[in-house]
Amino acid sequence: MTENWGGGGDEGCGGLRAEKEQHRLRLLLPIANVGRIMKQRLPENAKVSKEAKETMQECVSEFVGFVTVEAAERCRRERQKTVNGDDVCWALSMLGLAYV
Repeated sequence: MTENWGGGGDEGCGGLRAEKEQHRLRLLLPIANVGRIMKQRLPENAKVSKEAKETMQECVSEFVGFVTVEAAERCRRERQKTVNGDDVCWALSMLGLAYV
């Protein structure tokens, strides 16, 4: 019997790292959508770098997740099965980000 101590294949640290990266990418908003929103707010001839889009993608994805967790916690306490717009607005308010 031989043991593989990370010398190849999909097992070991390399496989785990790749799996974590795939999981992280699944939790990000589509970069095309993020880029399109950014472009809509800039002058017509402005360009947005790939790095700027990726940074914004990570930030807004984290923000959406943060607010969603707060709203979902409220739903759990109130035994609701569905997070609705009121829950999201409540979560924004509780986080000090009052929705106008």
